[in-house]
Amino acid sequence: MYDLIVVGGGASGMMASISASRKGYKTLILEKNNQLGRKIKATGNGRCNYTNLYVSPEDYNHPRFVTPAFDLFNVYDTISFFNNLGIHYKEEGEGRLYPSSEQSSSIIDVLELELKHLNVDVLLEHVVTDITKNNVFLVKTENKTFKSKNVIIATGGLASPITGSTGDGYNSSKPFKHSVTPLFPALTRLIIDNRELKNIQGVRFTSNVSIVIDNEIIDSQHGDVIFTKNGISGLAVFALSKTVNEMLLKKKKVYVSVSLIDGLNEMEIVERLKINGHKTIFESLVGFINRKLIKLVLKRSNVKNFDAYIKDTADKTLNDVAHNLLNFDFEVLSTGGFEDAQITIGGIDINDINSKTLESIYTKGLYFTGELLDIDAKSGGYNLQWAWSSGYLAGQLLGKGDSNE
Repeated sequence: MYDLIVVGGGASGMMASISASRKGYKTLILEKNNQLGRKIKATGNGRCNYTNLYVSPEDYNHPRFVTPAFDLFNVYDTISFFNNLGIHYKEEGEGRLYPSSEQSSSIIDVLELELKHLNVDVLLEHVVTDITKNNVFLVKTENKTFKSKNVIIATGGLASPITGSTGDGYNSSKPFKHSVTPLFPALTRLIIDNRELKNIQGVRFTSNVSIVIDNEIIDSQHGDVIFTKNGISGLAVFALSKTVNEMLLKKKKVYVSVSLIDGLNEMEIVERLKINGHKTIFESLVGFINRKLIKLVLKRSNVKNFDAYIKDTADKTLNDVAHNLLNFDFEVLSTGGFEDAQITIGGIDINDINSKTLESIYTKGLYFTGELLDIDAKSGGYNLQWAWSSGYLAGQLLGKGDSNE
């Protein structure tokens, strides 16, 4: 008999186990993979952007729901928690924090050491097939059945299934009357049907990216942009992918508009081009944008002669060039699938969860944490912070909430 069984040994699952065990709860982690924290290992390009200095509830899709978790365990608590485990951080742009080792394995290692120190039982390669409750919970795997007073389901969503995120928790919740909101991938690339892309694959820069519906910008982000063989990627694009998916689900025609020049308007671009009147129109853009992009911009601007001198080029043509430099547009066909996504949009409906404890309103002793819930935020450490905060909250407040609240 355990006090707590945690299904899933990812970020929120390990945090919940540590939080509960520090209070004296006898705890078991059941993990389907052959190692803990497999998804953590892939975050931040293997460096683990484990939190962000600027995290606040307003950064999430349901601010009121996440507030109790952040009130109990915020970003500074996270920094202190990991510092006490031996993780020293380094700060990079926009408040992103990484372990000074620049290895995601460092985060996993210190969590595993703490689990061992707290005598948390960990069983790897144990796939949970069924969870039921009579007086206590019965958690069944393929070969064994375990008993517990409490269960935390922390199995993650559908994003990056190679790490074991295959939606198991959604199925486990259904016998307990929990509903799941629509699921789709986010923080992923945009797929574009355009032959031009084969010539600019690998081009990378930092600029503004916008989503355009019916000639109106509905969302915009600034950051890294990377052209791929069939679309565009990068942090700015990832941040827009949720909006794109929402619009595509509504059958809207979606365009992505990329600014190839950062920090200048059309008039300023034309003025700079005219300064180089002795150069050809092609030469005037060398050093201004990536060379692979020049011919595409000129073709879109209906420039027939790339060797024409700027001084001999009509103002209308120069204005068209400036416009296309700031509005390099493509129609979006879709986004990358769950295999490419960093997070899942949607999840266990929060209306069925007590936000103060993360306990089910239907079943006392049943809790949900992390990405499994319908909680999401932008990239940059925000989603991992939710994992830490929600896991800590659930572990700390086992049995403390009113499941009928």
